[in-house]
This record gives sequence, structure tokens and C-alpha cells, in this order.
Amino acid sequence: MLAGCSSAPHRAANHLLETENWAEAEEVLDPIAAEHQDDPRVWRDLGRAQLAQKRYDEAIGSLQTAMELDASDPAVPLLLGLAHEGLSEWDDAIEAYQAYPRTYGRSSVSGAVRGRMADVVRAIYAERAENALEEPERIGPRVLLVRYFDVLADIETYGQLGKGMADQLIEDFARLEGMHVVDRLRYQETLRAVERARRDGFDPLAAYSLGELIGAGYSLGGTITPSDERDEIRIEYYLVNHVTGETKAPTTITGTLSEFFDLEKRIVARVSEEIGAEMTRAVRRTIGQIPTTNFRAFLEYANGIDADDQGDTALARERFEEAITLDPLFHLAIEQKERLDGTPERILWIARRELQMPFEAARRGRLHTAQSLLTSQPAVLDGESEDISSVRPLGLGSAIIRVRVDDP
Repeated sequence: MLAGCSSAPHRAANHLLETENWAEAEEVLDPIAAEHQDDPRVWRDLGRAQLAQKRYDEAIGSLQTAMELDASDPAVPLLLGLAHEGLSEWDDAIEAYQAYPRTYGRSSVSGAVRGRMADVVRAIYAERAENALEEPERIGPRVLLVRYFDVLADIETYGQLGKGMADQLIEDFARLEGMHVVDRLRYQETLRAVERARRDGFDPLAAYSLGELIGAGYSLGGTITPSDERDEIRIEYYLVNHVTGETKAPTTITGTLSEFFDLEKRIVARVSEEIGAEMTRAVRRTIGQIPTTNFRAFLEYANGIDADDQGDTALARERFEEAITLDPLFHLAIEQKERLDGTPERILWIARRELQMPFEAARRGRLHTAQSLLTSQPAVLDGESEDISSVRPLGLGSAIIRVRVDDP
């Protein structure tokens, strides 16, 4: 919907947009745009019609004009991001989504937009992974790759705990100053590229390690051996220096299942010291925060990550919801669940909602004004009965009065 529109042709175009008659809407909007070139709403709606018809170049031109004329319209960055995605212009798509004013809030809308950005980033990493198979990236001495840990236990009980461990380590290492940790999505897309190459009869890991393909100076991996019977968990981790080719002897740490995150924090501290990464007091406090005290909730979260990586959105949502049920304050699970809504269809819905909001605000304003014209309470006579005749409009309009009869 288009709030504040005054011209009859534009109102007609708006109706065509709402009924998804995209081509007819564009026919109406084209001459209006030529006549009113300084109206950002016309360019926005024209871009919306062109986007729906998958004419991405034209949509980008119209939407960029709308943004230049009015940078405050929240619907335009979302539509522009989708148009750039249509042309596989991933960096431009991310830049557009970042311009959306509610991208970084704590709401389902914000989570969905960040989820859309994560999907775009995944596409970027997929392209980089394919290129790395042909020409490995240059090794960065301050780059750390955290591999998925192998879980030496019943898969039905502990599921993707090794992937959850890697995810938490990556989040903690990312807080270190002077060190770059490889994003989990990039790692995952590199694994996918390697598997595709192997199916085609070529093994990229015959000549290079996974860390060397990505350009990591260090690789961290290991094994996890949990035991419900003994309430024990043993973690063995190793660190590989791809610059020197040195592999440090594995280090083993043990504790109870409830101490899982304490053990993970110890790995972060020890590895940070070995690679010479600075850990300030403030960073140490941040890293020391535990995402959940419910180990089963974390297992469901790890299983949800794996399901999302496999493209099974329904199963991923189910796992994240179960994690949230077990720990309603598990913010990582909440964020991942919200990001699953970052589909193109959801972004279009949010953009349409942004278009409707000014209209809805104006309607609520008129309603509030009308309500303020009515007296709030009827008069009370003799403390026993109420005379509703005093309830009347104080201005133009009408009033609906409900009467309760206690004693007929």
C-alpha cells in the first residue's frame, strides 16, 4: 500500500501492485515516473513491479533512484537487496540489507534480515570454495580454522556435538584481537566443494590440507568422548601450524558433562596463548560467558546447525525450538531460529509490511482523535443509577453505547 498518495493513476497502480498485476502496474507507473521524476514513492513502486518480473537490472536502477531521493524509506533496501541477489551481486546485496534500519535489532524481523544476509554470505563462500580448489588461497599466518570435532560416542545420543563445539569455539575466537577465525559457513562450503570434486573423480585434499585450501595459518581440531554412565567428557585437541608444517602433540582435558563449556573455555585460553593472540581482560570476561547451562539444549542446537547445513529447514527449526524449550534464555538458538525465516518470500513480506506501516499509523491516529471526542464516563445520579444521556460526541462523528441492564 502507498501512504499519502494523491494522484488517481498512482492509486490505481498501487491497487495493481497489491493484486500482483505487475506488468499492468508498470504500464501505469512508467508515465508517472517520467512526469514526477522527483517522487521516490513512484520509483520504489516501479522497482517493486520490475523486481517481481525478474527484470533485475531495471529494478536496481529504479530502486537506487528511490533511495537517492529518500534514504529513509525502509522498504527500498530490502527490495534492492533482492534485486542484487537476482544478478548474483552478493556484495551489493549485503550492502543493501545493511542499510535496512532494523537489521541489527532484537526482533523476528531483524533476525530474518540477518538470516537473508547469512544466505548471501553462504553463496559468497561457495564461490570462493570453488575457486580455492583450483588455486588455494594464500596462507595468512594470523588466520585460524576450527574444524568439526569428531565425537567418539553413540550418534543418536550425542548427535552433532562436534559441530556444536566448533561453532562455540569459532564464536569465542572471533572476539580475539589481531586474529581472524574462519567463519563456520565458509568451512562448511569448502567441505561441500571438496565432496563435489571427489564425486567427479578429483580429490583436492591429495595435494593440500583443508586449512591450506582456505589459507589458514593454523588449524584446530580434535575428538570428544562423552560418557553418560560415568558423567564424564574427555576432549583431545591438536593444533597444526600450516606455515611451518608443525603439528603440536594432542592435549587432553577431562571433566563432567556439566563442565562442557568450562572445558571449551580452557581450550580457547590455551590455544590463544600458543598462537600468540592477545586476550584482554574485557575479552576474557566476554568469552567466559556460557550460552546455556543445559547440555541437552546445546545438543539440540548443534543438531539444528547440522540440519540447516544440510538444507533441511523444517528439521533445523524443530531442533532449535526444542533447544529453546529446554532453555528459554538460550539466545544462540533463538537467533538461529529467527534466521531460518530469512527467505526471499519473508523479505518481500517485511518490505510490504514497511509499506503498510505509515498507512496503519495514520489510521490509528484518526481513530485516537475520534475517541478523544467522546466523554469517558456517563453521569451518576443519586449514587444508584446511571444516566447514559450525557454520553455524546463532542464534535462531528457518532458514538456506540453499550448498556448493561442489571434489573429489568
